[in-house]
Amino acid sequence: MKTKKMAGAALRLLVLLIMTVITLYPVIWMLSGSMKSDEEFYKNIWGLASAIRPENYVSAWVRGALGGKYFNSVFVTALFLVIILPVNCCVAYVIARMQFRGRKFLYMFLLMGMMVPGGVLGMPTFSVALKLKLVDTLYGIALVYCGQAISFGMFLMRSFYISLPKSLEEAAMIDGCTRFRSFVHVILPLTIPGIMTQ
Repeated sequence: MKTKKMAGAALRLLVLLIMTVITLYPVIWMLSGSMKSDEEFYKNIWGLASAIRPENYVSAWVRGALGGKYFNSVFVTALFLVIILPVNCCVAYVIARMQFRGRKFLYMFLLMGMMVPGGVLGMPTFSVALKLKLVDTLYGIALVYCGQAISFGMFLMRSFYISLPKSLEEAAMIDGCTRFRSFVHVILPLTIPGIMTQ
């Protein structure tokens, strides 16, 4: 039994070692290749770099104009988050907690956005963006991302709100909070994992 256990442990260790090599080798190869000169890269494509050349990164940054591209990415992401987080949090809270006519229809309507494939929405989205003069703008990209993320974000946040007991809000309102303040100060901090997932 002891020999079988040791053989099993050795086999598991071997499999893990092989998977580690498979996972890490492409990363090491990429980092090593980035340090090579053009000539060395084509002569010794699979081997390690003969010397460390940090100037390759400077050259890539300048030739690729990466500064502007990184700024664009950060700007679009920040604008997307500024819009989508308050919208999804508030919409999901209203659907989860408020009682009003058409609540289920609104929930199902928003949920249908998850069922439509992205490729089907390509041309309609482009047509609307063209009419609104949002094509080739950072604002247009952020707004399109927001439109695509509302359904899933609302669905996710609604699940978090439903899992929280209503007594938390009721206790806060008994202590003098308005519904909005109880939402901001009591409910939102408890749903941070869901907010981070969006």
